[in-house]
Amino acid sequence: MLFNSFEFLLFLPAVFAAYWILNLWTERLRGLQAQNLLLLIASYVFYGWWDWRFLSLIAFSTVVDYAVGIQIAKANAWLGRVPNFIPNGCQHRQRLPTTQTKTLQTCLRPH
Repeated sequence: MLFNSFEFLLFLPAVFAAYWILNLWTERLRGLQAQNLLLLIASYVFYGWWDWRFLSLIAFSTVVDYAVGIQIAKANAWLGRVPNFIPNGCQHRQRLPTTQTKTLQTCLRPH
């Protein structure tokens, strides 16, 4: 399935509608889990439609990413802190014009 194919034209609205239906019909935490599962299954269907032989690679990547995410969450809980993620582009402030640098400095200011 390609992004410019007729199948994708049907697939995207179906997944989008299912995503928002899950949001409306379920309680908050279970809804988020159901939405995440829906997106995971939809991504497997999307990539499997192109070539099913690569699904094992995507499944392996999913398992590794999930395991690493769990370990990061455990480490942050053990240290008693919330991860501080820097928005993309903030690490290259010196290359930006002055007005953009000041904007990024305000986004990095501790709250």
